[in-house]
Amino acid sequence: MKNFFVCNLLVTILMLSACKDDPIEMGGQGKLTGKVVEDLTFLPVENAKITVSSINTTGFSDAEGNFVFEEVSVGDYSVSAKKDGFVTQFEPATVTINSTTNVVFELLVETALNSPPSTPTLLSPENLSDLLDLEVLFSWQSSDPEEDSILYRLEVGNDRNNEIIEIKDLTDTIYTINNLFFGTKYFWQVGVSDGVNAEVLSSVFSFTTKPVPFNRLLFVKNENLLSGVFSAVIDENNELVDEFKVSLDGENSWRPRKNPVNNTLAYLSFVNNTAHIFIMNTDGSNKRQVTSEKPIVGFDYNELDFSWSPDGGSLIYPNYDKLYKINSNGTELELLYSTDNGNFISECTWNASLDKIAIKTNDFNGYQVEIYTIDLSGSIIDVVLTGVAGAAGGLDFSVQGDKLIYTYDISGFENASYRQLDSHVFLYDLNTKISIDLSENKPSGTNDLDPRFSADGSGIIFVNASNDGVSDNYIYTSKLNANSRTLIISKASMPDWE
Repeated sequence: MKNFFVCNLLVTILMLSACKDDPIEMGGQGKLTGKVVEDLTFLPVENAKITVSSINTTGFSDAEGNFVFEEVSVGDYSVSAKKDGFVTQFEPATVTINSTTNVVFELLVETALNSPPSTPTLLSPENLSDLLDLEVLFSWQSSDPEEDSILYRLEVGNDRNNEIIEIKDLTDTIYTINNLFFGTKYFWQVGVSDGVNAEVLSSVFSFTTKPVPFNRLLFVKNENLLSGVFSAVIDENNELVDEFKVSLDGENSWRPRKNPVNNTLAYLSFVNNTAHIFIMNTDGSNKRQVTSEKPIVGFDYNELDFSWSPDGGSLIYPNYDKLYKINSNGTELELLYSTDNGNFISECTWNASLDKIAIKTNDFNGYQVEIYTIDLSGSIIDVVLTGVAGAAGGLDFSVQGDKLIYTYDISGFENASYRQLDSHVFLYDLNTKISIDLSENKPSGTNDLDPRFSADGSGIIFVNASNDGVSDNYIYTSKLNANSRTLIISKASMPDWE
């Protein structure tokens, strides 16, 4: 009896040991093949790890996404494909004797189940807003369902040109843009990305900036080591109301001159380290270059000046010892005058009433100054200043053309750096040939420079600066018959008042 129980126990153990989690062996072998591709694109996936369950057989897909397992026992299997960046996928496979079983995996990108951020809602400025300032605060909102980190992209265009302002990789939902154009319609849109899904774009909103304010005053300010052209609005008391930049950021621009007829201004700027005359609208739009073959050049770029013709259709400007005239569209370059002694022409101004041109000449150091007027044939009419030591300049005709203002350093000082010690503004009467000093009340140790007549001719605008040559400049106005002066703009120079 004991032997009988022992035999039964051995049989039971043998039967239990045969009941393990293996495919049903039906005898024989077959081949298991397959291919791994990306979902949607169906591009092959290389080096995906392929595992056959139960028998723990492992392999990898080749460059074409293919894999092969030879001599696989007949049975039912679960086959998996796994690779970083993709969702692991399982497929069933039945291997039959002496046959090939094929399995295809279409792997999902691991982020495929990630939801994109919500469509940005534009908050400010509201759609179709009008009369906005040139500095605009943009704001919007969006969120991500998985709370992924998201980045925004702000895009702003306009109906004036093809320029697009694009600000990328913003983490905040507000951003300020300044120096926009006056009287311009803008369009703006925000895109948001979670780094996983395609960028989600907002709707497009529009707004319009306020129109160009009436202004007659132009001047130059330095920003980030570059000079720029600005425009100012002043009230009836010649007090500053507002100012705005009209030249481009990153551009060195100076010596603005308002067109006497239309809504444009001319100014100087560099092209390949050479100064040329440019024109743009008074709001800073439609910039174009005028001079090309003959640039404006002389002994010092900061001392060079040019002038519009009375009809606003052309400009005159110096080129070493020559005075040229050119149309505002850059055509019909014409030589008007050359100095007899080879001295440089540094400044010129053209009177509308008498068709008379005043010029200032000097040697290559800026001295041996002469100021005189010529007619359009080049004949000298009036000699205003000659035979003096020191620096001079700042020419401008009165509206009637009977007076000319200029500056002269009465100290007569001369040195290699063209430093001036005591520059005064003088009013010269072309009829009486008498000069009147308008700077008798000037603070000592300063220079009065760059004078221009006011639009009505009753006063002047000018620069006062320390004679150290490095301190800030200040723009003042003064009546011709008054001893007082009024500060209107600080840290500014080269005014033009039309």
